[in-house]
This record gives sequence, structure tokens and C-alpha cells, in this order.
Amino acid sequence: MFVSVQTTTLVEAWTAAPTAGDPLFAVRQFDSLGVGRGPLDLCLSDVDGDGALDLCVANAFSNDVSVLPGLRR
Repeated sequence: MFVSVQTTTLVEAWTAAPTAGDPLFAVRQFDSLGVGRGPLDLCLSDVDGDGALDLCVANAFSNDVSVLPGLRR
């Protein structure tokens, strides 16, 4: 899951993993990704056609779009 932190230049990546002996998932922050100022909207799309989803971020305060390439596995 990706969460935009609108008052910064970051998008946070969160992941869920099962905990030992508990059927529920524990959610933890995985990484912070640098983008433009005021990340507002997020979408996943294969922008470069390599078969991996890329994260696209519309940045409200810098009036641009950041594209973070996905990893092809």
C-alpha cells in the first residue's frame, strides 16, 4: 500500500505480513520514497512498457508528476 504524505516530498510504502500464531496481518512501514512537493494522487501503471507496475505521483505544490519505476521480477 502506498500513502502520500501531502505536507512533505514523500510517499510511504507500507506492507502487511502475517504474525506468528495470529491470523491477522501486522502492518508496518516499509520505505519512504522521495517525490515532488505535495504528493496528492497516486496510481500504478506500466508507464515504460517493461511489464512492471510503476508508481505515478501527482505533486500539487511542484506542479509535476513523479514516476518511480517498478522492479521487474
